[in-house]
Amino acid sequence: MQQQINLYRYLPHPIKSFLDLKILALLSGGFAGFLMLFYLFGLIHEQYLLSHLNKINTSLADSRQHLQQIAAEYPELDISQFAMNASKIAACKIKFSPFLEGFAKAVVPGAWLTNISIANNGTLISLKGYATRGIEAQEFLERINKQSTFTTRPFVMQDLSQPIEPISAKPSSISNVLSFYLTTEVPQ
Repeated sequence: MQQQINLYRYLPHPIKSFLDLKILALLSGGFAGFLMLFYLFGLIHEQYLLSHLNKINTSLADSRQHLQQIAAEYPELDISQFAMNASKIAACKIKFSPFLEGFAKAVVPGAWLTNISIANNGTLISLKGYATRGIEAQEFLERINKQSTFTTRPFVMQDLSQPIEPISAKPSSISNVLSFYLTTEVPQ
């Protein structure tokens, strides 16, 4: 009689792993692809930010050039500090655009701003300016408080008086002006 012996049963069987070599290679390739895409998107975002910064710098240079043209055309206006203030505004991290838009929309003929100060990281806004009559300063105050940017933080008139010092920022055709000072506290 012939007996058949199956030696295969006695050999150690390979342990079946959860991740075999093909799946492991596929996963590592996918992870490397993800890292490459992440890096490429970072480069694209950095390029976008650089182009945006270049546009801002170009706009600032154009504004400076335009300001120099205005200064040459109207020598009675003292705007020498404006270029330095524009650089400070561009370097600041507080978003001034809504404020400046609100100021521009509240323009009143016969009233003009000479100083806009946003201090304490935007917690205090003060405006100084001149008006030919008190009613124009009051109308400017009312218009600025109606702007959507300032409805939750209304301005208050702190001072309305005859200026003590001579005014260099007034048109030569105006003989009598009043100075005004407005402030507001910005909620945090």
